[in-house]
Amino acid sequence: MISDCNFHLPTLPEPIDLQLVKNKALLDKAIDVEFNICKHGIEKTLDAAFKKADSLGLTLVNFMILDSDFAKNLCNIDFNIELKEGHYLTVLIDPYDENAAKHIDSAYQKGISGVKFHPYLQKIHEETYSKIQELAMLAQSKKMWVAIDCSYGTDLLYKVNGVDLCAYLLNSGYTGKLLSLHFGGPRIFDVMSLMAQHTNIYADLSLSLSYWKGSSVWDDLNFAISRVGYSRFIFGSDQPFIQFDKAVTDFEDFSTRYGITTEVCESIKHRNFYEFLSEI
Repeated sequence: MISDCNFHLPTLPEPIDLQLVKNKALLDKAIDVEFNICKHGIEKTLDAAFKKADSLGLTLVNFMILDSDFAKNLCNIDFNIELKEGHYLTVLIDPYDENAAKHIDSAYQKGISGVKFHPYLQKIHEETYSKIQELAMLAQSKKMWVAIDCSYGTDLLYKVNGVDLCAYLLNSGYTGKLLSLHFGGPRIFDVMSLMAQHTNIYADLSLSLSYWKGSSVWDDLNFAISRVGYSRFIFGSDQPFIQFDKAVTDFEDFSTRYGITTEVCESIKHRNFYEFLSEI
C-alpha cells in the first residue's frame, strides 16, 4: 500500500518532468492552475485530481490546494465537495485576511481536514507569526492539522523560513498535528531538532527527496530518520511538480542506498500517514 500526504491538484495527460528547462511552459501552466483553481473551475479540477489519485492506486491521499481564494469562497461554492474514504483536503489560508478565522471555520464545516501556510509564496515574515499562531490554535480546536511549507530556496532564501515558523508555533502552545512539508531540504537538521523535542511534528518527504538527490541532503535525511525514528516521516510526491512514479522510485533508491528495511519503507509509504490521520 502507498499513500501520499502532498498531492497537488494540477493533473497532466501524461507523465512529464516539469523540472526540465524545456518543459518550463508546462510548469508555468501547472502553477497557474495551482494558484488560481477558482478561475480554472473548482469542480473540474478537483474531479481530475481525485481520478488521478485513484488511477495511481493510492490508499490515502491529501490533496493540497494552493489558491487562498478557495478557502475565502467556500461559502459561495454551489456544489458539495464529496470526499470518498481516504481522501483529504488541505487549504491555503491567507494570514493577512481579517476574515481568516471565518475561512478556517468554513473549511471545517465543509469537511476539510487541514490548513496550510506557505512562507515564501505568501511572503510571511516574523511579525506575522503571532497571527498564524492564533489561526493554528483555532484549527487545533477543530482537530484540523496545520501544514507549513518548509522548502528551501527562491529569492526569499534569507527572508522567510518555514522551519522557523514551525519552531514558533511549537513553542507558543500549539500541540496539534504539524506537518513540515518537504522536510526543510538542507534545513533537515533544524526539523530533526524540533522532532526530537516535540512529538506532534511530522516531516513530509515530498519534493526535497527528489530535488536534492545526489547531494549530502540525503545523508542528512538518513541521519535524521535514524536519530529521531522513522515513525514521523511520511511519503509525499508533490505531483505533478515531481512525477509520482519518480517520487516513488527516488524513495526506493534512498531506501536501498541506506539499507532501510522493508518494514520501515512500508511505514513511511503508508502506515505513518495512517497514524497521523488516526490521531487527529
